[in-house]
Amino acid sequence: MNVDDQVVHGIDVPALIKRMKQKEARHDRWQLFMYETRNMEQYQRAEVEGAVRVQWKGVQK
Repeated sequence: MNVDDQVVHGIDVPALIKRMKQKEARHDRWQLFMYETRNMEQYQRAEVEGAVRVQWKGVQK
């Protein structure tokens, strides 16, 4: 995986996933995701969400 796969619209996806996995509640993870993508357009947020979903299982806590 190269750097282009890890950074989507300025968001470091593995770092975001690592921070999200530290949250116990699903709601808290969603709030963190929405906070980190608060200044993005809807299509940009969707692309970041897609990258997070693809890489979710590969990142450890």
